[in-house]
Amino acid sequence: MQPLISEFSYGFVLTQELASGILGSLTGAPIFPSLREEGQAGGGYDVQIPLVGFPLYLQFKLSDHLSRSSASEWSVFGEPYYRMHLRPLRHSDQHNLLLDFERAGNAVYYAAPEFHTQPELNSAYIGNRVALESRFFSPLAIGPLPSQDAHYVAFNPPGDDDLPA
Repeated sequence: MQPLISEFSYGFVLTQELASGILGSLTGAPIFPSLREEGQAGGGYDVQIPLVGFPLYLQFKLSDHLSRSSASEWSVFGEPYYRMHLRPLRHSDQHNLLLDFERAGNAVYYAAPEFHTQPELNSAYIGNRVALESRFFSPLAIGPLPSQDAHYVAFNPPGDDDLPA
């Protein structure tokens, strides 16, 4: 099932929660680059959260929820799971930009929710659990994409069984 929330809503509530001080003090307001800046070298991210000591860079992604036993990775997880899609290289250099930015020593992550509906988003937001109910994936841990085609990361909450594909 495709997500029933918007990437903007998810990114807003996650940014608000992280900027509230749960990771430490900030040196300023979160920075959202323009689309032009996001597509240039040193970019690829949706927000910079200027934490004291190091800025945190996040690229927001939504999660498809797969709950049928016929789903591609059902045999791996044996239960419902989520899938975070990466922008295909034929359409965007986003993943390569994030790889380069992380290789340069920056704290860069994809952030994806372990939920997909508005009531789940509301519950996580009201309970200050958006970050706890999200998964963070290092572009370097995903690695270079092997082709220009579509790719994704499959995961089940909570767990360590992340599966890049």
